[in-house]
Amino acid sequence: MSERQVAARGIPPTTCSADNDLVVPELSLSVIRAGVLRSLAEVGPISSYDFDPLLAQLLAEGNWAQPAGRTAPTMVNCHGVFDETSPSFSVSRFVLGQLVEFGMSVRLVLTRLPVLSGLPVGSGLDVDPSLDPPETEVIFHLETHESRSPEELSHALGLPPTSAIRAGERATPKSRVSPTTRWNFSIGRRPSRNFDDQFRAMIAILRPRAKTIASLTTERWDGVLSFVAYFVDAVPQLELTNQDLRLLRELGLEIDVDLYPIARERQDPLRSAPP
Repeated sequence: MSERQVAARGIPPTTCSADNDLVVPELSLSVIRAGVLRSLAEVGPISSYDFDPLLAQLLAEGNWAQPAGRTAPTMVNCHGVFDETSPSFSVSRFVLGQLVEFGMSVRLVLTRLPVLSGLPVGSGLDVDPSLDPPETEVIFHLETHESRSPEELSHALGLPPTSAIRAGERATPKSRVSPTTRWNFSIGRRPSRNFDDQFRAMIAILRPRAKTIASLTTERWDGVLSFVAYFVDAVPQLELTNQDLRLLRELGLEIDVDLYPIARERQDPLRSAPP
């Protein structure tokens, strides 16, 4: 995700180590279909910071069309192993449409290397359920380069934004002038081992406003549903069914996943406080 996108969504940027020995994430994808014992296709493992081109390659190289009325559940498994810098995972509207048409679901599983997390090899959530869960958040984000009134958008959606700014204005007297109009809505950050509950809660809010959202994203607004997590040891998993993806396509939204490793003392400052 670009620096502009990070700032637009109110997400703190990641800190990069000067250590030249950092390991580039190892990414791999596979396609599993119900009733088929072997994976239908595999990509990787490949050293990369970005899942996007691998997913696009997988969809472009395979013949994934299924007969109408005889669609077998098909899962695209995306797995990554990283140390300090988590890989990027986003799904454009075009790729989202491909996944929907091919009857596919998506599962994202990331594993942090034990060299930094102190964990044995494996996904943190599966290795030790007693580990502190990450803090997760789902954010509905709208943005346009036009100078539009965030208040009008709030009125059209019937929702108060978590944060909003108009193009040409400053969030604070010392901040830069915003080049875009941005409107964000979140139901809050909470400890969770996956995004399921927050995603369902967000969809329950967006679904009644589907027609309005689709109209906005068809015209001048870019819409994104962001899955954000702050974690120490355990990395949350994300799974979206084909029905979930279909709804996001109807809303005109893209998908973006942002994972931020944090120091243990920052996760819960009260733990280190004296009695």
